[in-house]
Amino acid sequence: TAEDYKRTGLLLGHALELDPAYAEAIGLLTDSVAVRTLLGWHESWSGGVDGASLLADRAVAAAPDNSTCLASAAFTYGILSRRFDEAFDLADRAVALHPNSVLVRYRVGAVYVVCGEPDKAIAQCEAAIRMNPLASKKAATATFSTWSCALYFAGRFEDCIHTGRRALALAPQEMIARKYVAMSLAQLGRSRDA
Repeated sequence: TAEDYKRTGLLLGHALELDPAYAEAIGLLTDSVAVRTLLGWHESWSGGVDGASLLADRAVAAAPDNSTCLASAAFTYGILSRRFDEAFDLADRAVALHPNSVLVRYRVGAVYVVCGEPDKAIAQCEAAIRMNPLASKKAATATFSTWSCALYFAGRFEDCIHTGRRALALAPQEMIARKYVAMSLAQLGRSRDA
């Protein structure tokens, strides 16, 4: 929820007051501010984009070999800042550093989608689900939502509908998956269902 993200930001900010070099906290705060902005829960879109981008810069500088920092920065650069080349490079580095992280896989998947590589994104989401089929509701919802988006851009509309509905079963309010399910239904001529 919006309140959960606000509280997460406060707690991570406090952790960084205690230890400004705590890389994992910088990476998670970057991710939290980026997602909060993306979901429209930040007080200001431009303020959220600027704040997440500054945190992403800080994360990469503080820990260039920390996969959470790299994946969060890649997500921020690709999704919010439209710095696609940097995002793509950081995404590749994050996966190379920690291929067994579900967070890295689904965040990198989103980056690959916006960078025009839906098949790479699909592979990341499939890997995330294989690694942790019982992922938390948040992780599973993010993975299925990203996967549905990638499937849509790959032109696999039936698969997109199926995967998007899996995200909606976990979180009925999930707008990203809902959008791609509706667009896939329309692409298949099922406008009434859309």
